Amino acid sequence: MILLLLLLLLLLLLLDTSRWAPICRCEEVGVPALCVVLFTNEGDNIPGSLQMANQLNPLLGLVAEGETFSWRPPPSWKVLFGTRHQTSMYF
Repeated sequence: MILLLLLLLLLLLLLDTSRWAPICRCEEVGVPALCVVLFTNEGDNIPGSLQMANQLNPLLGLVAEGETFSWRPPPSWKVLFGTRHQTSMYF
């Protein structure tokens, strides 16, 4: 049931052409544009971002094919959910 609702929502979003206006405008003036959408949940989405990078790499050619490479999240993502609190201040 939830999957059906998500598919219906996606269909409605795709049919609403006003949402695509910025991309259409880019095409009109000759600016290449790409819209990438990844449905995520609340919480840690780092695995999803790495998956997206892997999927986009063949399209964008960020890393040469056959080259050994491993995506690394930026250092700022280490505190994505805040830092650990100091338990010593409570005892």
